[in-house]
Amino acid sequence: EFLAIPMEDEGHTYPIGYDTVYEYDRYLAFCLFFDYYLKDTAPTLLYTSVRDGQLKDLITTKNPIGAHTSSAKTEAWSIVEGDTLFVQFVAPVSERSFLEATSLKDSNGNEVVGTWYAQGNGNKWIFDGKLVDGMTYTLTVSDNTVKDKYGRFVESGVVAEFTK
Repeated sequence: EFLAIPMEDEGHTYPIGYDTVYEYDRYLAFCLFFDYYLKDTAPTLLYTSVRDGQLKDLITTKNPIGAHTSSAKTEAWSIVEGDTLFVQFVAPVSERSFLEATSLKDSNGNEVVGTWYAQGNGNKWIFDGKLVDGMTYTLTVSDNTVKDKYGRFVESGVVAEFTK
């Protein structure tokens, strides 16, 4: 098992401090990974995001990792040409459970056509599909549906809204 998280403002170093690009606590993510790996705790969804390969603020997170609540996190951000929509977990999650738990709908309530594919053995899921300029989208990863490769449920889901 490994934790593959980008640290665009740090490079190769220890995961410390608050990530201002993806808005989560790196050290907490590091601890959650080792709790998962060594103590057999539930896997965690770290963040959802879009990125265009440049260091800039992309997310306005209303409930970033570390601010635990009983409900799913809610995020809102914008996506521009060349951005990639992705979901990052602490641990690898199974394809079947991820696809069952995840929906991407446009502002008309229609499911967006595209393909989700895994990186990092299922730690990161990237969406490949056509998004229409000016359209608002809602990404939902349902609570208690995504499972890791051992069958343990991810701690909580997420609802994210964004406009292309």
